[in-house]
Amino acid sequence: MSGRRLMLVLSIAILMAITRFTHGQVTLSGDPSKIPPNPHKRNTPTEGTISMGTPDLSDEDSMAIHMPKYLSCDACRIISMRFSDSFTKEIEKFPSIKSRKRELSEDRVDDILEDICNDEWTQYGIKEVDGENRLSGPGFETSDIPGVMQGGGKWPFRFKQFCNVIIGDIGEDVIYETFRKSEAQGLEKLMCFSEIEGSPSFCSSTPKSGKKHKAKKDAKDSKKKLKKRSKRDEL
Repeated sequence: MSGRRLMLVLSIAILMAITRFTHGQVTLSGDPSKIPPNPHKRNTPTEGTISMGTPDLSDEDSMAIHMPKYLSCDACRIISMRFSDSFTKEIEKFPSIKSRKRELSEDRVDDILEDICNDEWTQYGIKEVDGENRLSGPGFETSDIPGVMQGGGKWPFRFKQFCNVIIGDIGEDVIYETFRKSEAQGLEKLMCFSEIEGSPSFCSSTPKSGKKHKAKKDAKDSKKKLKKRSKRDEL
């Protein structure tokens, strides 16, 4: 096989395969054919772009101990997905619960939710998708999009903290009852798209991406520096 033909075959194989490798806390993954629209931009058709660079992180992304506000919708939907998956797996073990003759005990529900919140969250992090920073991890819509994901650091604690905040605001019993009534879709709607005690939902409006927020902050800082320099020149 000639060198040119070999390179062509390898290129096609790379494009068609879902590749995934991890180096430290940076993960490259994805299938170019599976680029979903950004859920924050509903009714706004867009063509996805592929970025193989690392996410451009703002100070909040890098330093804050809490989940950045503009990523709270993704975080909520990831946690909702994990709650639903764990409930489904547990219910499948018991035919009587699956047939709705019985329910999971309160203690078991509490344990399931607590186990998720206390997870290591090492497979979740941030990466650039369609020009914006998004959260990514196994099973979530951004996981198969090609790109470099940055995890570790403060991200595990942020997920744990955010998960516990959701449980504290809604309550374990309401989370479970909602899942039983309307399954994964209904649970996501309750947790992420509904007001809770008068507070706006996590997915109520289009958040500003970290990149745009960082650019705006940098411009503001530059203006401050110019203003200070002008005052010094006057003196």
